[in-house]
Amino acid sequence: MQTLTDVKYIVRDPAVLNGVPTIEGHRIAVYHLAWWYRQGQTAEQLAHEFHLALSQVYAALVYYLDHQQEVDQQLEDQETAFHAQADAHDSPIGRRIQALLQQQPSSEA
Repeated sequence: MQTLTDVKYIVRDPAVLNGVPTIEGHRIAVYHLAWWYRQGQTAEQLAHEFHLALSQVYAALVYYLDHQQEVDQQLEDQETAFHAQADAHDSPIGRRIQALLQQQPSSEA
């Protein structure tokens, strides 16, 4: 069952992305938008890329700023899971992903 958060347009639903905060009506987590924003994307670019209203993007960024420790932990958890999946696949593509991950600078801000 979907529950509202303290920020308009941001909800939690245990059936969607394990209950992390998402944009209402979408499977887009706040941490997705926060990551891209930290990479230098503007709110306007994110709205266009994710097919969201600008107000939804700003709501996600407000949620991120108000709950930064929580969202940063979700980003770290996702990165850890991604690395674990890459390490578990000993195929040509898996080895390529592992090599690319080793070349990537740390995502810590």
